[in-house]
Order: sequence, then structure tokens, then C-alpha cells
Amino acid sequence: MIAEPDLAFVWELEQTCADGRPRTIRLEVGHPVYAEQPFPGWRCLVRLEGMLPEGAPIIGATAMQAFSLALRFGREMLWAAAAEGRLVERASGGELTLEMIAEGHH
Repeated sequence: MIAEPDLAFVWELEQTCADGRPRTIRLEVGHPVYAEQPFPGWRCLVRLEGMLPEGAPIIGATAMQAFSLALRFGREMLWAAAAEGRLVERASGGELTLEMIAEGHH
């Protein structure tokens, strides 16, 4: 079981699915944490409520690598969501296009 992460990044989006249904997506990325088990390394938990609610530990050799890979993983998941339907940032109301996500803009 993975402990609740101390969150470093949270981003809330609304997706309009192809069939017109709305779906809330919340991307959460935890701060890097060093762990010895099952092997030594840095981990960042990535959770996408609405897509991947259980979360996935992203592992890196350094804290910076783990965090960078976690953000990249989140971006790839959001790219897949944007390919399936319109994504809008909840705070600003701005639309996220595939191009913006691919280039790392938000």
C-alpha cells in the first residue's frame, strides 16, 4: 500500500467526452520520497482522479529525475485525455490543446 503523498503539484481539469458527458480530472504529483524497498530509489506518486485514481509510483535515480518523470507521465496521460475529448483548466477556463500539452505549456 502506498501512503498518501505530500503533494507538490495539483491541477484540476474538466473534460468533455466524445459523447458529451463531463468528467473531472485532477492530476496530483507528490514530492519525491526516498525509499529502500523494494529497491533503493526516489519515488513520486502520480494520481489522476477520473483516470488513474489509485496512483502510480514513478521511480528515478534522483529526486529531480523522479519528479521530472512524474510530470512527464502526467502530461502523457493528459495528452491521451485531450485526444478523447476537450480539456479545460478549471481555474482559468482555458482550453488545453494537444499541441499545448505536447509542448509542455499550461
